[in-house]
Amino acid sequence: MMAPAASSNEQCFTGIWHGTIGKLDVTMQLDDDPGGLGGLTGSYYYGRSLNELVLLPVAGHAGRWKEHDMAGTVTGLLSMTCRAGRLEGQWSRPDGSEKKTIVAVSGSSFRARQFEKLPIQVNKTVILDRQRRYQLISVKGIPGVQGVRVLGNTPELRRLNGELSTLFKQRLENLLDCQSFGRIEHANTWRQFVEDSASRILAYGSHFVVVEEVAVSACGGPHGNSIITAWTWNLQTGAREDVSKWVRKGWAPPPYPSADLDDETDENEKADIDTSDTDSLVADALNRHIQTHSREEWEECRDAVTLPFDDEHVWAERSGIVVRPEARSYVERLCAITFTIPYELIWPYLTNDGKHHANAMRQSLP
Repeated sequence: MMAPAASSNEQCFTGIWHGTIGKLDVTMQLDDDPGGLGGLTGSYYYGRSLNELVLLPVAGHAGRWKEHDMAGTVTGLLSMTCRAGRLEGQWSRPDGSEKKTIVAVSGSSFRARQFEKLPIQVNKTVILDRQRRYQLISVKGIPGVQGVRVLGNTPELRRLNGELSTLFKQRLENLLDCQSFGRIEHANTWRQFVEDSASRILAYGSHFVVVEEVAVSACGGPHGNSIITAWTWNLQTGAREDVSKWVRKGWAPPPYPSADLDDETDENEKADIDTSDTDSLVADALNRHIQTHSREEWEECRDAVTLPFDDEHVWAERSGIVVRPEARSYVERLCAITFTIPYELIWPYLTNDGKHHANAMRQSLP
């Protein structure tokens, strides 16, 4: 009869809590344990602090947690009870001294207080001309997340800054989650926890702004990950631009001979090099791009990527349309080499709007 009661008590603890430890405001979150430690885990922070403290359960003691800082040091002990949407208990130092009362009630948002008044600092102001200016920003004390915001107060720029702000906060939340919940998930290994990201403007024109996103993640798991991508913002529509629609349907490649296919290459090998399950122009551009490297690299990589020609994998730059291949698996990720189809090559296959947009992109400032 005791097991159901324990389960019911865990359900009472599970959730987001707003309250105090001593006289200081805290926000806390407790949830199911992803690290296999046998109890609820969580984290909390004081006031609006971005320095979170991880809570790991004390084995064999229900309702008790050890508090860890971001270095993994035990900095406190929490003992709490839960009843009808209310937490009560006691905080103390690891040796049991300096006891403080815990009182909290059920809440609705874990990070709202942290993000209310972020201490934004300007790292660099870039002035391209009198109309086109932007800033590289970060949060004070957290250099691992760099954002960008454009300067200006037109409705179009305000919408762009809203998109950039949302993305910046998502990246910041990813970093905080990595440092807290990532440590919980990998508490028994306690590996490296990195979630660095940066945004920068690749091109800024009268019609479009192109934003690059770089992210490097090693959130406690056995493998890290990195990605470089970009997106195009249409200043006239106030929305992201799907550059893949600049190209007309039914497009076909010009007859480009491959420099790497000599007379001794048999017909079967030629057929293998043709990527039939993608748009032929993109496949041709990828073939020629990778063939500038060694034949061995092409042999290893030609089947390792797919070419989804859509708004998530295609963007515009001053020199042409950029395509980011998708690796079929993690081990093949180095084969996903971003390449550019020059406007001169793709021009016959652009729609009228696509040609208009391409001309506008060519006049953008770096």
